[in-house]
Amino acid sequence: MKEDGITTTRRFMEAFAREPAAAPLLEDVVLKDMAQNCAFRGRTAVAGHLRAFFVEGFLEARVEVQTTLADESVAMLEFTFHGRQDGPFMGIPATGREIILPMIIVCHIAAEKIQQAAIYYDAGSLLRQLGMAI
Repeated sequence: MKEDGITTTRRFMEAFAREPAAAPLLEDVVLKDMAQNCAFRGRTAVAGHLRAFFVEGFLEARVEVQTTLADESVAMLEFTFHGRQDGPFMGIPATGREIILPMIIVCHIAAEKIQQAAIYYDAGSLLRQLGMAI
């Protein structure tokens, strides 16, 4: 049976949940980090930001999916990020601290690659768990 657009998009997000830093990106992709109020533009910058979160800063990171919503070209993933900061992360030296961070990512998908995305999380909660804020 041939997959419809919704099934394809849902499978895309399931793959993202398994390995976020390996997500296929369009060359002109834009990722908005809503917690930091900044945007990363282009494949290299976006891939770097995803690696910082899901690979380099938190070496044993895992994603626990709560909700996936999808239509033919847009998908949303609600998940909890679990990890221990064993590497530098956005200028913060390794703390060895465990974090549990609820997150949501909304992706616009074209040609089976991310065209635009917005990621939502509580930066204050992240910094408190890393011992960088009260």
